[in-house]
Amino acid sequence: MATANSNAEQAFAPVLSAVNSMRDGTREQKKEAYEFLEKFQKSVRFPALFTPHCPAMALANNYA
Repeated sequence: MATANSNAEQAFAPVLSAVNSMRDGTREQKKEAYEFLEKFQKSVRFPALFTPHCPAMALANNYA
């Protein structure tokens, strides 16, 4: 039986992977990660959680 924490980790795995790509990836990987994060940010049900002031988005924007 999966725990709530495990489900959350699985749900955000693509986001965390994109943030890591922004930090450590090649130029092309960073471009793809930025586009993914931008689409993800617009698709989130509670956009206030993922504003430009969110640490994850701030990190992503620093490596764009």
